[in-house]
Amino acid sequence: RALQAHALVAAGRGDEALTAARRLATAVPRHEVAKFPPIEDFLTVPVLTLVRFGRFDAVLAEPAPPPELRYAGALHHYARGVALVRKGRLAEAGAELDAVAAAAADPALQQLVYFEGPVSRRVEVAQHHLAGELAAAQRRTPAAIAELEAAVAIQDTLGYVEPPPFY
Repeated sequence: RALQAHALVAAGRGDEALTAARRLATAVPRHEVAKFPPIEDFLTVPVLTLVRFGRFDAVLAEPAPPPELRYAGALHHYARGVALVRKGRLAEAGAELDAVAAAAADPALQQLVYFEGPVSRRVEVAQHHLAGELAAAQRRTPAAIAELEAAVAIQDTLGYVEPPPFY
């Protein structure tokens, strides 16, 4: 299911990709996440698919994951932040950026290791990407470039996984 969702995203087939992403997330047994944390990753696919296809109102309508799903929660804040930037609601986007930054510094996410490394590194990519998007929207071009370059530099340190861990 995961590969199907990612293949449909890559093919630009938004409606089908979102359907596949929702099926994937629905199939994740929430009670098993604590036993096998990498399956939490699948819970982030729907909201990241919405961001990928620019469905920002839908991103903002997505319910937040429960607090115990820290990684999914961090990417939920990231997705909301991107959506809010795109809608011109920059102060609210800044609050979402603060939540992503807090998650990146969370020791629990720093100690949680998926296939390519600590999950906190993925969240740092999200943090810098969102900071770059926000800076660009504020017309702070040098800061935007620096943040986006930081996101790329961090992503380049992650181990190879297919599909990529951060869209």
